[in-house]
Amino acid sequence: MGECKSGCYIYNSGILAAGENETNGDGLFTRQMASAVFLFDLTGIASYQTFVENNYQNAHLLQWGYVYPFENEIQDVLLYYASLPNTSPSVVTAIHNAYSASVSASNSDNLPAYMGHADQYRAWLSDNNYTWNSNKTKACQGNIFQNMLVYNLDVANATNYQNAAQGFLNYFHGVNPNSKVYMSNMSNYEADNSVTQFYHSWFENGSPQWDEVGVSTYGPPAGFIPGGPNPSYALDACCPGGCGSSTNNALCNTNVTPPFGQPIQKSYKDFNDSWPVNSWTVTEAGIYTNASYVRLVSKYVDGAGNCLINAVSENEDKSNVLVFPNPFSETVTVRCEDASGEMQIKIFDLNGKVVFSQVVDCRKNKTLSLNSSFLKSGFYVLEITTSYKTIRQNLSRNKTNCNSNPKPQ
Repeated sequence: MGECKSGCYIYNSGILAAGENETNGDGLFTRQMASAVFLFDLTGIASYQTFVENNYQNAHLLQWGYVYPFENEIQDVLLYYASLPNTSPSVVTAIHNAYSASVSASNSDNLPAYMGHADQYRAWLSDNNYTWNSNKTKACQGNIFQNMLVYNLDVANATNYQNAAQGFLNYFHGVNPNSKVYMSNMSNYEADNSVTQFYHSWFENGSPQWDEVGVSTYGPPAGFIPGGPNPSYALDACCPGGCGSSTNNALCNTNVTPPFGQPIQKSYKDFNDSWPVNSWTVTEAGIYTNASYVRLVSKYVDGAGNCLINAVSENEDKSNVLVFPNPFSETVTVRCEDASGEMQIKIFDLNGKVVFSQVVDCRKNKTLSLNSSFLKSGFYVLEITTSYKTIRQNLSRNKTNCNSNPKPQ
């Protein structure tokens, strides 16, 4: 085995344990628990189950009764264990109760934030949770809601969890204050404002082939997700005058606003400048970020890659107005069920510009079928105003057939 450098931690029980010199504390505990859970699942050996059931209460989920997106790994491991056959009913109940209570009620950042409309972009994180790699945190929060569906933990709120999770997926696809599709080089897939460059040693700044979309020959490959908005972004601590030479110090003289000087969710910029600009704290693309996003989006596609996204509606009184299909490809229909007068229909783009407006007399016409050929693929806000209420809901156009919603009967 290699020498342990300063600051590392080696756990050596005499059994080969690859990677244990890279972690300690909660990280080591999570790996031990995960190993025991998966080995019990694979082998059925009782000693693995004994280890889990003797130690599961040491997880923060049980100690604190608190679910949050920085500890998905251990939370997921425990939920998976609780789904296995031949586990102790009391352990399963304890895990399920702790998880569902925190997601549904006791942590205000979870379902209460969605139900309270805490974020106009429908992807709430508290201000202190926007850190380096906030996009991973966003995906993990979406996966928290999906877990409630996967493990059937709160049937009464299933639709709310589905819609809450989809808000985080939509965030990646452009429903955010930057109207940014947080995926690289997606213009060939009908994204109007995708990531043009990100920090990675393979696609480095100045590369004639892979640097920036529209500048280098190819730009970075499609589908990489950058770290995301980071209000803690800063130039290297050596700036402005302590970077070792006048040449290095000169590298500090650059305008990086944004991410400087912006509201939290707008603390983002497509850039890949290396030291001392240190763009990696905003745009580094890590496998853990992509993996978290892929796990989330996997809940919205089938095995053939067809979208399974259902409508996300702000309309709590669905008996009055129905919109279908959503997402839509060519035509979207608004049906007015029982409004007693006129219905004003407006469609806004994500910059707040009205791109469609029409008044329908619901006493004469129960439906309006809108050919969407004038709309680009992307996300919009549909606003419907009747004589007694205004309803807004997200609307999505995708030119491909990405819709599984049948016409309401």
